[in-house]
Amino acid sequence: MAKDTKLTSVQLEILEVVWSKGKEGATVAEIWEELQKGRELARTTVLTLVQRLERRGWLVAETSARAHRFRATRPREHARRRVLKDLVDGLFGGSPSALVASLLGSRKIERKEVEHLKALLDAKAKEVP
Repeated sequence: MAKDTKLTSVQLEILEVVWSKGKEGATVAEIWEELQKGRELARTTVLTLVQRLERRGWLVAETSARAHRFRATRPREHARRRVLKDLVDGLFGGSPSALVASLLGSRKIERKEVEHLKALLDAKAKEVP
């Protein structure tokens, strides 16, 4: 499997389409049709991006009588962690607390969300020696 490198926003959109199709996966045509709803992309561009994701190990192709169907090899959560790690490393110097401080300072947050975050942090603190 190729190195787990950064994902572009379009690559994430492609993965979202594939994940939404479940175990059956999606063809390049199906991916292209979904992406067309939000932006204009050439079908060949989508094909190239899908092939890159396949080379990097994010997608696997299964050939049927009619077409190649692409399935994700990694779950959504893996991609989320990867993108978030890149964001924290790049914008916040690797500091999760700086990310959280920025999030909390940039928008209103309800008490219920604060309590949920506190519970998550308390659970994580128990894991750390």
